[in-house]
Amino acid sequence: MTGLPPELRDADLTPDDSPRRTRPVVTIVALLCIVGLILSVAAGFLSAF
Repeated sequence: MTGLPPELRDADLTPDDSPRRTRPVVTIVALLCIVGLILSVAAGFLSAF
């Protein structure tokens, strides 16, 4: 590992196997955005008829 910069030579480079969890607020906001997008597309289709 001679190609590493000096600040990374002593770093722990083992993979971190702890599960990553998003915050629930981020998940709720993302779901609301997706639902809003679906509803706006549906409203566009319905207004075309």
